[in-house]
Amino acid sequence: MRIKLNSLTIIILLFGFFLPSVSMACSCTYGGKFSEYSSKSKGVIRAKIKSYGPRLPHGETLYESMVVEVIEVIKGKYKNHKLTLLGDPGFLCRDYVNAKRFGIESEHLFSLANEKTTQPLGGCGESSVVIKGNIIEGNELIEDVYKPYTMSVADFIELLKVQ
Repeated sequence: MRIKLNSLTIIILLFGFFLPSVSMACSCTYGGKFSEYSSKSKGVIRAKIKSYGPRLPHGETLYESMVVEVIEVIKGKYKNHKLTLLGDPGFLCRDYVNAKRFGIESEHLFSLANEKTTQPLGGCGESSVVIKGNIIEGNELIEDVYKPYTMSVADFIELLKVQ
């Protein structure tokens, strides 16, 4: 009887060891470029990156979160002046808070999941675009390849408002 318990214990431990790696995988359908992705969201804001949360152990430029200052509400009823966006810790379907992409003081448009002051940074689609001067810079997935696109900020915001 003792041998069966030990064998059963080993089997359970092995099963438990392999189960987390399967259950922690992220799999989702691409939600489209920003104009398509944000058409299904609760709101869109223009914001400036102010600070990062703790750094993740598996990337020198990856952080758990970032705080942004809301400059303008483009769509929806977001009422707060600050927002904390939670990035992907490595196993969720969110975008990473990557300092290379979201530099301090850089401006972006963000698609919002809700009206809370802390919420996930979107994923499974283009949930944000960078603003450089008067130009929006984004990346659209076309036939499994990300292709850059640009548009004037004014034209892009008008496009978002009519959706």
